[in-house]
Amino acid sequence: MRTGGWTLAPACEVGGEVILAGPVKVVIVEDNASDVDLCLRELRRSGFTVNHRVVDQEASLREALGGTDWDVVLSDYTLPRFSAMDALKVVRAHRPEIPFIIVTGTIDEESAVNCLKRGADNYVLKSNLARLGPAVEQSLRMRAERRQQRLLKAQLREAQKMEAVGQLATGIAHDFNNLLTAIQGYLQLARMHAPAGSPVENALSGIAQACQNGVDLTRSLLRFSRRGEAMYAPVDVVHLVDESARLFRHILPASIEIRANRPEGRSLWVHGDATQMQQVLMNLAVNARDAMPGGGTLTFSVAEMSAVTPRPAALRAREVEDDAILLTVEDTGHGMSEDVRRQVFDPFFTTKPRGQGTGLGLPMAQGVILDHGGWIDVESEPGRGTRFLILLPAWKPVAEPANEINGARATESLRASVLLLCPDRQHRAVMAETLVSAGCRVTQVDGMQEAAAVCGGAGRSYDLIVIDPGHGSASRPSHEELRRIGGPCPVILLRDPGTEGVRPPQPNEYPLDRPFTMGEFVGAVRRAIRAGNQGDRPR
Repeated sequence: MRTGGWTLAPACEVGGEVILAGPVKVVIVEDNASDVDLCLRELRRSGFTVNHRVVDQEASLREALGGTDWDVVLSDYTLPRFSAMDALKVVRAHRPEIPFIIVTGTIDEESAVNCLKRGADNYVLKSNLARLGPAVEQSLRMRAERRQQRLLKAQLREAQKMEAVGQLATGIAHDFNNLLTAIQGYLQLARMHAPAGSPVENALSGIAQACQNGVDLTRSLLRFSRRGEAMYAPVDVVHLVDESARLFRHILPASIEIRANRPEGRSLWVHGDATQMQQVLMNLAVNARDAMPGGGTLTFSVAEMSAVTPRPAALRAREVEDDAILLTVEDTGHGMSEDVRRQVFDPFFTTKPRGQGTGLGLPMAQGVILDHGGWIDVESEPGRGTRFLILLPAWKPVAEPANEINGARATESLRASVLLLCPDRQHRAVMAETLVSAGCRVTQVDGMQEAAAVCGGAGRSYDLIVIDPGHGSASRPSHEELRRIGGPCPVILLRDPGTEGVRPPQPNEYPLDRPFTMGEFVGAVRRAIRAGNQGDRPR
């Protein structure tokens, strides 16, 4: 609809947020019924559908502000028992984000400027009510812009907080990972000499499981704290669900029981970013927590579609491959209405109290799933809980040759010469002993300077160099430094995932992320040596 030279859009947007998609909700501070009718008539003429409430004193204004989420307050400048300035104080004290427009018969310029200085958004003379519609639309737009700025600031604070948490987790994890790696290494060496089925072997198996739990928890914390571009790789969704369930048991209240339903003894693979996928599960878990303030059950389930019977209603109309992976997250919370369910993936939509939610978690989760070639939907009814369904295309990993896998007991001797650089004596000792047990000849050094002296700049007498540069970007050798020490031979570079400044691997470099088992370490050594032998490097 056009008013003069101004066109009112049926739904205005700011930063992707719809600022008016339905009736405008107006509180009118006025004691003259005729003036109220004039304001309503002008708003309707301007294209607005209006829901309104009329008040003429402070008590009724306070009562009104405590209920409906009003869009704008229109106030006469002077009333017998109340004034615009009195009303402005009440509005700014209770609902400071609501636009406040003074509608008056007469006001001088000095008084008008004073009103604006004290927090009014605009003023309109009753003799020129044609300005009322544009003034309301402008105020709504300004309110949306302010809300957008608050959301961006909140997101920035959250990002800074998560960055600090990530840096702290990475720093602690480096030392913790070294301890776990050393314990696991010595443990695996001890198990090699323990009689099969003996009480000693059983005790060592229990220690090994406890160590693995520590490794999994550290990996989960590092993965959750990492930020940055997507890193796509094969992801075992069964393992991801188990790992996430363990992590969430440390985060969610004890009143929430966490269950994981998945096929026993099987892996279900997708091609994706494990960090982003875990963050999707975290968003859904946090929403489930908020829906179960008194406790309940949170269930993660994963299966191939061929094993899903009956098929969920949301999937019955879709053509789905039998090997597609269905991941569901279900809670026993209060559920949601159909109107809310339809909007849960809309940016900035939230049912949480003001200041407790940005309305971005589920839209971000949807974006991640779509980027993975998948699909996400939600089923819910009031009082019957909520179930999110995530469908992902299956991925078939290429199996590695059996003689390259799972380490310390491998029967094929490596017969390789390895230079091992590690500043941590204990960690270096367990890696060296593991390499010797696998058939390697090992030279140990504790720093780049000693490595340069040992290699004499050539490095061709070694089949492989393993470097643990220590924690911190300043201690990481550059590619040129590695080439000066190791020449063209392959290099395994131990690193902490999530550390700032980790450079991408260069040719002949093979990163191995901590924490790792000695079996994984020997497997990486075998692959690196094989890759080096297949190249044309001089001997």
